[in-house]
Amino acid sequence: MKKSEALVTPELYHVLQPFIIVTRTFGFMPITCERKGLNYTFHWSLLYTIYSYILGAFMMFVSMNGLAEDLHASDSVRMRNSTVKYVTLVDLGEVIVTVFVGIIVTPFRLKYLWKILTCFYKIDAVIPQKLVKVERRRTIISIIIAIGCVLFVLTYELYLWGEISDKSGLLWVFMKRYFILFSTYFMVFIQEMPYWNFARLIRKRIEGLNGCLQTGLHFFKNLTKLWITPVKMKDSHKKNSGSFGILSYERVINLMKIYELINDAIDATNDFCGVSILFIMFSILLHLVVTPYFLLVEVANNGYFIFIFLQFSWTMLHCGRLIVLVETCQYCLDENFEFQHQKTVDLVFKLLSCDLQEDVKDQLKVFALQLSGRKVKFSSFSVMKINRSLLTAIGGSVTTFLVILFQFGSVGSDVYYSRD
Repeated sequence: MKKSEALVTPELYHVLQPFIIVTRTFGFMPITCERKGLNYTFHWSLLYTIYSYILGAFMMFVSMNGLAEDLHASDSVRMRNSTVKYVTLVDLGEVIVTVFVGIIVTPFRLKYLWKILTCFYKIDAVIPQKLVKVERRRTIISIIIAIGCVLFVLTYELYLWGEISDKSGLLWVFMKRYFILFSTYFMVFIQEMPYWNFARLIRKRIEGLNGCLQTGLHFFKNLTKLWITPVKMKDSHKKNSGSFGILSYERVINLMKIYELINDAIDATNDFCGVSILFIMFSILLHLVVTPYFLLVEVANNGYFIFIFLQFSWTMLHCGRLIVLVETCQYCLDENFEFQHQKTVDLVFKLLSCDLQEDVKDQLKVFALQLSGRKVKFSSFSVMKINRSLLTAIGGSVTTFLVILFQFGSVGSDVYYSRD
């Protein structure tokens, strides 16, 4: 198999298909797939890469042009106030840059995507995934919910600003300047889908690993209750392979290999999505400063409820983005027994307390060292770890920036829109 392609099982293909189609449509996944025997092969597509670059260049040029035009125009729609002018520029300009960078760098990071898919293929060959149809349905539902929430807020804002512009006879001007920009805003939400989808797929593989360990634990606990002790075979070269659920020497080695593949998949996910996630996290931080600022300004100046609700909706949407990214990764980590990596550690130590064959117990000790030496870690260029500590860090930063904005910013009644 070529290095520029990856083989996946039919089950994995059907789970990947929904979000790959969506992200590819918006220029973030220039790959195609074809049937190869019983499996499927993903490979890079020149056609989709050209499409992605054309789409990215068009969206960036038109969006920046509309933003610049509204900035300098005497009939500005959204930037009439001097304070809000620069805040809006940074807020929306950052979205344009995030989307453009994401589209540009993705083709150069595909080698990490192939590594992710190859790791999944090898893991699934040893521990087949269950309930594939359910997982595919969950993927589709999660995408529909995410897109639905984003479209609701974007459509609501587009409608409100359209109504305000129409009263001034500037409806066409507003649509010309901001419709493509709003479409670019929508794309930034699509851009983060691969990361939390891959993180969820990794969690399913850790759950499969834990399922094998749990089965072995139940088996040996039952043996202990029956006062039956497994006897080590005399010939160490003929170690019992055991059934699928029983932890033999070879089985433990295979599970160790699977854990190594899981970590390789995590590292590859961090590398594949690293650039995009770094920009996206900065985008979330920025929007969680700007949006609550506008919300509090509206509330402080007895603004219209429809605009208060709009800013509240945006704040909740950006909080939701952050929580989805963080919590999806957190469920793979080791904060308590409910999370998958710590569950793996606990199961291995419980197995070590069982009456096992000496060679199996020795190998489990090595497995325990492997678990402690190479922990599950989601990050972006090692700049930030994506776990719940990120929530408190961003929360503290948002509070600080809001205080600064209110101390040095102008909080007039026309800060967000004209009330005339």
